[in-house]
Amino acid sequence: MAIAMQMPQHRKMFTYALSGQEVTQVGRYRPRHTDSRPQSQILMEYLDLLNTSRGRQMDEDLFWSAYARAASAPRLDKAATLIALEQLKTLAPNWSGYSASPIDRHVIQTAKEVVWALPSDIIETPKVVPMTRGRLQFEWHRGNRSLELEFADGDQIHYLKWDPDAGIEEEDVIPVNDVAMIHALLRWFEAEPGDG
Repeated sequence: MAIAMQMPQHRKMFTYALSGQEVTQVGRYRPRHTDSRPQSQILMEYLDLLNTSRGRQMDEDLFWSAYARAASAPRLDKAATLIALEQLKTLAPNWSGYSASPIDRHVIQTAKEVVWALPSDIIETPKVVPMTRGRLQFEWHRGNRSLELEFADGDQIHYLKWDPDAGIEEEDVIPVNDVAMIHALLRWFEAEPGDG
C-alpha cells in the first residue's frame, strides 16, 4: 500500500510505502524501529518540534514520514471485537463437539467492558477465542511473540506473555479493573522485541 501526499513547498509528490508498521519514503528514509507510542502522541511531538526554530529547519521528509508512520499505527476495531463477543452468545452447549459449555454471559460482558476501556491506538484488533469451559480469550500474535488475555470470570484476567526469542514466558492473574497493567501488557506486545 502506498500513500501519496502533496508536500508543502514542493511541486512533486513523495510516496511513502507502508510495510507492516514500517514506513519508508521510497529509496530515502527508513526508521530503525517501530514506534509503539499512540499515533496522537507522535503527531503532537512532531508538530511541537515544527514550532521551534530547530523544527523549522527540520527536513520535511522526516516530518511526513512520521505522519505516515502515525497513520499506519495499529488500530483496535472496537466494533468488530464487540460483534465477535456478541456472537459468542449464540454458542450452544456442546458447541465444540467435546462437551463444551456455552460462554458465560457475565464473562462476555466483562470482556466488552475491557474493550470499551482500551484506547483504539495502542494495539490491533485481537482474535476472540471461545474456550470449552465457558470462558473466552483475546489473542494477539506477531511472529513468535504472543499475548493472551483469558477471561475466566467477571473479576480476573489470566494473562500469558510469550516471546521465546527473547526468553519471555510470563503468566499471572490480574484484577479485571487493573487498567494500568492491561495497558502495560498491550504496550509490551506492540513494542519491538528486545525493548521489554
